[in-house]
Amino acid sequence: MSGTTATITSKGQVTIPAEVRDYMDAKTGDRLLFVRDAGRVYIERLPGKATSQEVFGALNRPGQPTLDTEKARAESRANRARRLADDDPSLGRSEL
Repeated sequence: MSGTTATITSKGQVTIPAEVRDYMDAKTGDRLLFVRDAGRVYIERLPGKATSQEVFGALNRPGQPTLDTEKARAESRANRARRLADDDPSLGRSEL
């Protein structure tokens, strides 16, 4: 599968191209898991009623280092704080 593109709407929505949906066997109503890792985002299709164990299984990638979810949360919060501060430099750290 070659690279495909999609555009984010003003509501933050993206239509997943048919080629990608077919490759993932994703159907209407399926749940997707977005995983950030090493500067990339991976998408996994979850089973219909995914349990926490099934979600962990999607995150477990043999041969790859374990994802540090606490580190990812901390990075996400720090990035959000930076974006907010960039948007409004008058914000102090206590207001973030």
